[in-house]
Amino acid sequence: MKFKFDPNRAGMAKALGPLETVVMEFLWDGGPASVGEVQAALRERRDLAYTTVLTILSRLKKKGLLHRSKVGNSHVYSPAMTRDEFSGRVV
Repeated sequence: MKFKFDPNRAGMAKALGPLETVVMEFLWDGGPASVGEVQAALRERRDLAYTTVLTILSRLKKKGLLHRSKVGNSHVYSPAMTRDEFSGRVV
């Protein structure tokens, strides 16, 4: 697992991008979700295109932070590790 570390950012944003951090926080707090569900939840903060959210989820999966499973016609993303496990690996 590779992360770009930025000591000038706060919290998890030191290892993840700002949108990646928001997405991971949402999934850790709310559990598994589809791209559309993540997009709808983030819409309260920012109006993001479906493809932007899909790109963020794909990057997090590639980094090993998310699992993806097929449910019906859509993919559902869930955290591959807890918030504490992630914090321990980054430190």
